[in-house]
Amino acid sequence: MTAADVIGLYTEWENLNIKTWVDGGWDVDALLGEQTRPHQDLDIVVRQEDVPRLRHMLQERGFRDIKLTEAKPWNFVIGDKDGREIDVHVIVFDSYGNGL
Repeated sequence: MTAADVIGLYTEWENLNIKTWVDGGWDVDALLGEQTRPHQDLDIVVRQEDVPRLRHMLQERGFRDIKLTEAKPWNFVIGDKDGREIDVHVIVFDSYGNGL
């Protein structure tokens, strides 16, 4: 997963109004303003209501579920043939705006 991949995907999600937050290693690098190490995956947080559109958009680009025994509806990994992976963490907001 390159910086260009991350920027491209994030921009596309914004254009599709799929609200995402970058998490994990790319989040740290974004805060530091530079890439500090290679990253195989991109960790994101996404609203539950956006998961179907996110999956559809990624499937159109060749991403498929990676079968993991620990995969859950609220945490799963999607990858493509080039070895890029997106680790998806799903969030639901309560009536106070707290993420669960």
